Amino acid sequence: PRIFPTPRPIVGDLPASPAEQYLPSRAGIRVETWQEGLEAIWSLQFAADGRLFLTEKFGRVRVVSPAGQLQPAPWIAIDVMREGGEGGLMGLALHPGFPREPWVYLMYTAYQQGRPVNRVSRVREAEGRGASEQILLDDLPAALNHNGGRLIFGPDGMLYVSAGDGYHSMDAQGLSSAGGAILRTTPEGRVPPDNPWPANPIWAY
Repeated sequence: PRIFPTPRPIVGDLPASPAEQYLPSRAGIRVETWQEGLEAIWSLQFAADGRLFLTEKFGRVRVVSPAGQLQPAPWIAIDVMREGGEGGLMGLALHPGFPREPWVYLMYTAYQQGRPVNRVSRVREAEGRGASEQILLDDLPAALNHNGGRLIFGPDGMLYVSAGDGYHSMDAQGLSSAGGAILRTTPEGRVPPDNPWPANPIWAY
């Protein structure tokens, strides 16, 4: 069944889903438990110094040492939406120059004047913990689900953000909303001058 409103951005039939295949085991691959006691891991990234940074959906950034020891205290705790669904603390990316440039980038769902919004911020590391937070993008579409949330730095040194449509699918069909778009900013959160549309963080929609 089609779930898109009319008019819908689909021409022709939907592509067939690929056949599912379950492999209980595969020769040459062994699965081991490495870390335990974590809650709803959403994103992770290894730093150049060997540490692993990861996000727990309910608002905690955790760090595993190069020796494989999970640090008992969170690197930072963020106040996020906790109602379940797909919101909460989602994406994480490290500055390409980390730890020389000690910035950790986060995307999360928060409340702003009683309504959910998605937010991209960066947190500066000081003495092994997250310290000051700078909000880079705010008031992105948010809902219980359809929040997007992935962050990655491209080879051009720019930050790419996947913004969900927040249940408003047609917002993804234009430049007036960040919903359902890929956003591109500088590491400081500014719009790069070579973005496709002047002064607009949207890179693709």
